[in-house]
Amino acid sequence: MSYFNFYIGRLSYLDSSPTQNPKYQHFNYVTKAEGIQAEFPISVSLSIPPGGSHQLASTLRTLAPNLSTSEFNVSFPLTPDRARIRWTETGTAPNFRTLRPINYGTVPATTTYAVTSASATSKVITLTGAGVDLSSAVHGDIVYLQASDNSFTSPLNASSPLASYTVLSSTVNSITVRDINNYLVEETSIVLGADYDSVIRVFSATGVLIGDRVSFNQASSFSIDNKTGTYQVVDVTDRDLVVINPNAIPETVVSGVAAPFSIYNYLIKFAAIEANTDFSLTINGGTAIKVTQIQPYLAIFAGSTEAYSLSVTNNSATEALTLSFQAVGN
Repeated sequence: MSYFNFYIGRLSYLDSSPTQNPKYQHFNYVTKAEGIQAEFPISVSLSIPPGGSHQLASTLRTLAPNLSTSEFNVSFPLTPDRARIRWTETGTAPNFRTLRPINYGTVPATTTYAVTSASATSKVITLTGAGVDLSSAVHGDIVYLQASDNSFTSPLNASSPLASYTVLSSTVNSITVRDINNYLVEETSIVLGADYDSVIRVFSATGVLIGDRVSFNQASSFSIDNKTGTYQVVDVTDRDLVVINPNAIPETVVSGVAAPFSIYNYLIKFAAIEANTDFSLTINGGTAIKVTQIQPYLAIFAGSTEAYSLSVTNNSATEALTLSFQAVGN
């Protein structure tokens, strides 16, 4: 963890006959912001042409461009304070992670997987299926076994109800994985059953991450109990978000808006901008704040905020905007 100190002075003089040597000091005030956490420091210098705009910073995760017709289910599969927000596979997929196109076999409901271990104490196991195609799995991908869907019973789920593994290698009919949570797994055979697509899901390790924050669009159709507040992601798949929200209530809703929630890596907590001419600052895509010059060729914005997106627009029609931008977050 790093820290920085920020100081800004304010001077004002009262002089009925302006000169280069003012007679009366009206006030002299210095603001100190010391020990500001600088876990995510940003420093940018750039020039923006007349009338142009530029995104200074964004910690947003990329989701589907339009989720207005997507249906989500809120439930409590784990503990009372952890709510699972699941896309029901109706409408557009949010793509929290990239789902790999696994072929589960000609008759998926009856496909059997054999689980073999390198040794009695090994955390490395291989899942082999007949008539399947697992070759789209990529090294580093996540393999998720979701016993909460009540799809099957096996030692894989008995030891870890939501077991997850990282892919070491794959072939057409097998995946070799390492247990992320270091559970020992017995050798067994697994019949996928009717809910095969929920039993074994293979998706990318990148995308929405554990520790990210979720803020809901208040115009969305989610219940007020489910969308009021900012929540931390504690588990994620390609279609699931598990967040800490003890006040959540079960429901199934169509989102109703193109962007029902924003998911971001961290929040920008303090930002400072110094520019040569007037500009407008937009925070989280909201209403633009106009920042005007306090003296010729000097316009300043400095303050604490909770922002996952900052962008700036040059208000001048003739002059290029030259600015320096610093920010920190946590």
